[in-house]
Amino acid sequence: MSEKVFGTEPKGSIKDIPLPENKSRNSLDLSKPIQGAGQPVSSGRGVNNWDNSRSQNKRSGMKWFGIAAGVLLLLVAYSFLFHRATVEVDQQSQNVVITNQEYNASLQGGDGVLEFVRIEPFVKTERVFVEGSVEENRQTKASGVITVYNTDTTEKNYIKDTRFETAGGNIYRAFNRFTIPAGSSDNPGSVEVLVVAENPGTEYNSAEGLRFTLPALREQGSPSYELVYAEQTEPLEGGYSGVVRVPLEEDIEEAEEALEQTLESSLASDFRATLSDEYVIRNEFLVLGDPVFTQSPDEERGGVEVVARAELYAVVFRKNDLENFLAENLIESYQGEPIDIANIDALTITLSDDEFDPASDTEMAFTIVGEAQFLWPIDENQITQLLAGKLRSHVENDLVVGLDHVTVSDVSVSPFWRRKLPNNTDRITININ
Repeated sequence: MSEKVFGTEPKGSIKDIPLPENKSRNSLDLSKPIQGAGQPVSSGRGVNNWDNSRSQNKRSGMKWFGIAAGVLLLLVAYSFLFHRATVEVDQQSQNVVITNQEYNASLQGGDGVLEFVRIEPFVKTERVFVEGSVEENRQTKASGVITVYNTDTTEKNYIKDTRFETAGGNIYRAFNRFTIPAGSSDNPGSVEVLVVAENPGTEYNSAEGLRFTLPALREQGSPSYELVYAEQTEPLEGGYSGVVRVPLEEDIEEAEEALEQTLESSLASDFRATLSDEYVIRNEFLVLGDPVFTQSPDEERGGVEVVARAELYAVVFRKNDLENFLAENLIESYQGEPIDIANIDALTITLSDDEFDPASDTEMAFTIVGEAQFLWPIDENQITQLLAGKLRSHVENDLVVGLDHVTVSDVSVSPFWRRKLPNNTDRITININ
């Protein structure tokens, strides 16, 4: 079979195709070693680059882990260092209208009877110098205050003009009646008493140091003579007998009136200033004794010093006793716990008996009118101890046992994510509404 021939030109070989000129100049040089054949890769995505990448990723992970741990540590420290709480509480209160209620009180107190306290006489002295205008023979008596003591276990009551005798035989008399509280030899009862010398003269004047007995007790053979005695408290002065330049009688009377008005206006306020807030006092429980006037001639100045002394007698209530007494009588749910009356000074308290004598009487009836605002006191230390470490939700819902007479109105805990109040009570603040 004959062979088919397509054209007249003979077939060429691939070897006859010429290479590009630039390619021929960069032909493979087999004389040089081939990279990677038994030698480490120096560039590209070789094994060394993979190890380096893994090392870098590990260091980056440790870095972020350290940052996260530091932040967590700071949060924990912040949570403990700044853990605080503020609790708002409402104080339990109750208003009670008192419409002319009458109650009984006595010196000893008792079941359903309020106890009152007798205050020892409060003595005040006022004096003024009056210039003399005429000479005359003047006879004046010394006066002053002494302290009378009772070592007997029973109270002693004595009348006006009771005699006190010095070791030298001089007699002084009590200007008003007086009562000495019971006492003992180690702790005698005592009361201050205003006395006036029985006779005029300078021999009754004494700067200090006199001791007195009660001669009437000796004369009666009473055992109280050994149990009751007195000592000088202040100078006894004003005694005089002789010729001296003195004021006119009307000038002395004018001076005495002025001194009496001064005593009347200041004695009650001065007495109140000596009482602490634990007592309740009303003007009706005060009685001002008649003032004692003495004249002390002053030869150097040529006149007379007029001295006025007055005593104030009073009974008072202890504030806590009165508050508890009224709560027992006016509040059904009261169980004897401490309680306050916020407006106790606004209550009108009056004596039912106009003849009551605070200097000697041991019983009285009194009435009260007004609206009393009772408040159950709050012990902040006790509250913080009860709240320490408690769940915030328990505090908010009044589930804490022992929180009597208060209602929790708001609780704020810092930081906000803490569920419990601090265990440290110093970190809990109580605000009372």
